[in-house]
Amino acid sequence: MKKAAGILLILFFSIMLYLTVFSQTMLDKTIPSVTGRSIESGYLEDVFYSQIVPEEAVFRNENGDYLFEIIEKQSPLGVRYYVKKVKAEILAADPNKALYAVSSALPPGSRIITGSQEEPEDGDIVMVIDGKE
Repeated sequence: MKKAAGILLILFFSIMLYLTVFSQTMLDKTIPSVTGRSIESGYLEDVFYSQIVPEEAVFRNENGDYLFEIIEKQSPLGVRYYVKKVKAEILAADPNKALYAVSSALPPGSRIITGSQEEPEDGDIVMVIDGKE
């Protein structure tokens, strides 16, 4: 009886491991990849700004400019990354360096999307490939 219970327990954990790996692989194939980096502070044309982002981090539509914050959350399958759409205002630009100084509700050091194959939606799960930190 103990031997049968042990075999069933091993079988159960083997199946759980397989399903975890299989579901992770399937999710990774359907989750869009994005590049991300932290918001920096610094100078543009001799003026200090607390939020400087690359041009490609700023998304635009008829409602204005915005950034996508990358939010890390733990899940039963490990770490998941979600995006949050955040309104931004462009304060200054440095076209030579392709940088914008922006004002947003994000604290300095927040991670934002700097590149993606297609524009994400607020709340999307993404796979993050880190860019320059």
